[in-house]
Amino acid sequence: MVEKMFLKEIALMMHGFGDSSEPLADTVRLVEAVTLQQIRAIIDDLYQQVERRGSDKIEPKDIVFLMRHNHNALRRLQRFVRNKYMKKNFENLESVNNCDVTKNPNIDKIVQAVEALDETGELTDLDVFDSVRFERQLRADRISASLDEEKYMEYYKARCTSFMNREFSLLKNVECFKLWLYPKEDKIPATKLSTFIVEILAYLAFETVARIVDFALIVRNDINRKVHDLLGGLGASNYCNPASFNTSQVYERFRETGKGQEGQLAITPNEVREALRRFEMSQVGQFMNNSYKRTKIGYLAF
Repeated sequence: MVEKMFLKEIALMMHGFGDSSEPLADTVRLVEAVTLQQIRAIIDDLYQQVERRGSDKIEPKDIVFLMRHNHNALRRLQRFVRNKYMKKNFENLESVNNCDVTKNPNIDKIVQAVEALDETGELTDLDVFDSVRFERQLRADRISASLDEEKYMEYYKARCTSFMNREFSLLKNVECFKLWLYPKEDKIPATKLSTFIVEILAYLAFETVARIVDFALIVRNDINRKVHDLLGGLGASNYCNPASFNTSQVYERFRETGKGQEGQLAITPNEVREALRRFEMSQVGQFMNNSYKRTKIGYLAF
């Protein structure tokens, strides 16, 4: 089935974000279904915005406007676009000294759309601390430290996996992603999507998988918390000052809970469902839904 064409990639992405090296098939299928629902809903909202401004083409500014309430997600989007085109320049130029990603028109479109919403310059400052990004980096670091060389190379491959990195041309990857979104010819608004917009949507799908894993691991941490450990549910890295970060203390906490070690249990469908339930209900805290009451569905990616 066309809808199942990214199951292998999603399983690798889940491993890269902290799940077991062998995610459960039922969990992978659930994550794929949720991700597909989320991206289709995002496209529907984008087309509503486009119709309101009298156009039939989704532009980067439409996506930026939809993401405007989550500042860190906007910064991650800008970082993704910059890194993507920097990589292309590195591959195409013999000398990386001539590489200037700021001259790329697609980056300009994103930056200009962000600047149109930004009165203080805060949204274009990519050095602002991002707790979600920091948590993922910390998790990846401690998992890497527990692996031998062979396992590490498998984990590295999982970390590099996305919806757009199959061994095809860019246009072929784009067509595969659009076919995954809308497999039936009688309902393909995706044909109006430009290549760059599809790349951004694929990135948002990637972020959706990441947030599902993030939240499912928080649920597991809460389930495994000791009854009398009042602060155990906060997590070792959620409430620390990065300026005075003590790595040894965090690693000791993770060793106590057994996270990141060989033999870690795979995330279960029930953990994912509980994570989604908390996200749908939450207005504050770790599961905060930034699109609460503004859209028909809360968007995990932002």
